[in-house]
Amino acid sequence: MQAIQQRVYGDVSDLVDVTLPKPTPKPTQILIQVKAISLNGSDTETIQGKPFYTRIIGLRRPRKTVLGSDITGVVEAVGSDVTHINVGDAVMGDLVLRNGGNGFAPYIAADADAFAHKPEYLSFIEAAAIPQAGAIAVQAMRDALKLQPGETILINGAGGSAGTFAIQLAKLMGATVTGVDSAAKQQLMRDLGAEYVLDYRETDFTKTGERYDAILDLVSSRGPRALRRALTEKGRYVTVGGQTRRILQFALFGKLGGQPLSVLALQVAPKDLDYLNSLIEKGDVTVALDRVYPRSQLREALEYQLGWNHQGRVVVEF
Repeated sequence: MQAIQQRVYGDVSDLVDVTLPKPTPKPTQILIQVKAISLNGSDTETIQGKPFYTRIIGLRRPRKTVLGSDITGVVEAVGSDVTHINVGDAVMGDLVLRNGGNGFAPYIAADADAFAHKPEYLSFIEAAAIPQAGAIAVQAMRDALKLQPGETILINGAGGSAGTFAIQLAKLMGATVTGVDSAAKQQLMRDLGAEYVLDYRETDFTKTGERYDAILDLVSSRGPRALRRALTEKGRYVTVGGQTRRILQFALFGKLGGQPLSVLALQVAPKDLDYLNSLIEKGDVTVALDRVYPRSQLREALEYQLGWNHQGRVVVEF
């Protein structure tokens, strides 16, 4: 089978086309014919090898050479120990915690417990857009921040992949939302439910004098002192990704000095996908799609993702 492989850290032009054998699933795995994948910051960060924490499993050169973690497709074979998924099932899942994924290939063999069933009311393109970004939003809002009705929340990076889901979940939980992103994404943030929007190029949210009960940070460019200035006395903060030095600061010292500053430890949880899918079915949450590329234009899709101008999700259809 034809796949796109990463052999060095660099940029999209360093990816190479290769021929790989079609994988065979192990006892706990399923073989999936990929129908669509969505792109994430984890893909482009790993291609570049920065922030530095992306090199944890490959300091000088990438250990996982076929990227792509948000996957949806049809099951072609199942391992002997798999009982909850059958041949012919349509599934969706995120493999970022399972050695980075393998979605830039037409077939993958992956752990069955990472996948949920794709509902019929979702297209493969919509389903591919949900797993990683949706799980981040659910686990941040419900589990890490424990957002309550009547609270205020600021979402930094609200117009991107996880941010578009986070705005909608925050509104469902009864919060007042301030979204921070580029000026081009302000209308999208409003359309998804944000009452207030800020252009990060024009306004530093830590210097406005406003204080929030919760902050979800998908960028992580500011230090603990500035962030605590933007939190209420009992406010809490959680970050996902961003600058390595900031992640280390929050992980090591986030419980010191008052309001807790924490790093989200993303979990593989198909039940969270089932929960989010149920909200989509009821019309409470929508999938914000930006662009859909054919597989032949995967490199172009990655270049667009790297520009950080995407409004919602970028999907590649196989």
